[in-house]
Amino acid sequence: MTEKEPIPTARIKSRKPIRHRGIRRRGNRWAVDTRYRGIYIWETCSTLEMAQAALRKAQKDIDEGRFLDKPKDPKWTFGKLCSEYLAHCEKNRLKSIQNVRSMVSILEGHFGKDTNLKNINKKSIQAWKDNYTPTSHSEKGGAVAVNRMLGVLRRMFQLAVEKEEISANPVLGIRPSKEGPGRNRFLEQGEVERLLNACAPAIRPIVELAILTGMRKSEILGLRKDQVLLKEKILLLPDPKSGEPEAVTLPDRAVDILKKVMANRSGPLLFPGKTGKPMDIKRQWKNALRKSGIKDFHFHDLRHTCASWLIMTGSDLRTVQDQLRHKSPSMTSRYSHLSRAHKKAAVENLSKKLFPE
Repeated sequence: MTEKEPIPTARIKSRKPIRHRGIRRRGNRWAVDTRYRGIYIWETCSTLEMAQAALRKAQKDIDEGRFLDKPKDPKWTFGKLCSEYLAHCEKNRLKSIQNVRSMVSILEGHFGKDTNLKNINKKSIQAWKDNYTPTSHSEKGGAVAVNRMLGVLRRMFQLAVEKEEISANPVLGIRPSKEGPGRNRFLEQGEVERLLNACAPAIRPIVELAILTGMRKSEILGLRKDQVLLKEKILLLPDPKSGEPEAVTLPDRAVDILKKVMANRSGPLLFPGKTGKPMDIKRQWKNALRKSGIKDFHFHDLRHTCASWLIMTGSDLRTVQDQLRHKSPSMTSRYSHLSRAHKKAAVENLSKKLFPE
């Protein structure tokens, strides 16, 4: 019996690309490439499901006679878009409105207040993103700052789409810059004592609450009496997106601080300023840092201090995620190295006690 000859490789046909009716794959994307009722449809999408949805929409638009409608030239200038977007943010009570105003101002300075929206396209936005550098001391640079402004710009143009000023969002498809590891500066025990001793009486309870609970500055300064449940030892904070209340657990020291503060407040806010709005603590915070001699430290780093010390005193990452109300475990994973370091120290102590040299 003779051996079978190997099949020549030239005879093996290459596998046909995956196809669906009117849709074909192009590399890692999907293309709608077909005719419907004599009208040619072409669009590329990142997933098969998006391509199928795009094809259904195009067919529906053709059926209703809207597919070939030319979009109207936008009447809005970029300055008009900026004012409309800020009004939209204020109407929806966006908590970070001050930061948004700052970023919108920077974007308006670059793209031009009087520039018509039709003259801002993906290419010009990509060029801004690739070449952005701060023009003043108050502006922040780096990938994080650019990505935050890119997110604001995307939401601005999405508003223009919803208002039917433009037909498509030119920011979609522009990839964010790669960000480095997040900041993780926290206070050592001695630094905590120095900082608290340097705080003015008006801001000391605010700083202590930030360390004890991991709350953000805006959350503490905006606290109202009806959010404090002393018996249950929790605070109820509204989720900025869903509006549903989120619970922040209070240690006994935090409960005592809140009792003292609430006893001296007649209005709803726990930390009101002179105008009845939340207190402005910028000057007092800077003075406390200067008196304590603590360098390279921001108020938000008190949140990192809370998380870091929770880990170093034995809490697991899930507990820290719940206390800081992180949406994703990846946001809490930045503290995992502290957990590993303390576990190593614990097993080293065990080794030395059981097997002394």
